[in-house]
Amino acid sequence: MAYDILWVRWYCRDTSYCAGFKRKRLHRVEFIPSDDPNAFGFLDPDEVFRAAHLIPAFHHGATENLLQGLSVARGEGEVDDWQYFYVNL
Repeated sequence: MAYDILWVRWYCRDTSYCAGFKRKRLHRVEFIPSDDPNAFGFLDPDEVFRAAHLIPAFHHGATENLLQGLSVARGEGEVDDWQYFYVNL
């Protein structure tokens, strides 16, 4: 018997940023640093929300501090993690 699962990297809401309808700003999220035990996990694909749009917060730039070590997702010397993302639903 086979099981479908997803290996995911979690985000957390940036609580230092004031956002919401009253402030007329999109909420902002960031990746949980990879050395945090809750940074990664497994999900049942049936539990995935498939309609979110994350916009990189280009103003804050990219970072390589959140995912330490080698990665098959990026080449050596490449930085592909933005510090923050705006959540557009």
